[in-house]
Amino acid sequence: MNAMRNYRPTLCCDKLIPSIIGEEDNVLVTCTECGSKATISSRQTKDPKVSDLYCTCKNVHCGHTFVSTLSFSHTISPSAKQSKGMMIDMLMAMPKHEQQQLLRQADLL
Repeated sequence: MNAMRNYRPTLCCDKLIPSIIGEEDNVLVTCTECGSKATISSRQTKDPKVSDLYCTCKNVHCGHTFVSTLSFSHTISPSAKQSKGMMIDMLMAMPKHEQQQLLRQADLL
């Protein structure tokens, strides 16, 4: 759920996807019809990076139910796990004498 906090609106099919805001333990979106808060009742994962969010407006005078698409856009800072793997791959691709030289330099830090 934390990954969805601070999600910013994006354009999809020429329609604005509501922004997602964190409130207590619930994640809420903004209703596209009235601008009130809406709850996410369920989620259908289409792909590890794309989900449909089934939402209901909390404004009793609106009651709009809708589906929003939540998708991964891009990485700002790579995962430390990914970075370590890349470093190991690069180190293993080096000739042995360069590996040893680099490791000696690392010992000086």
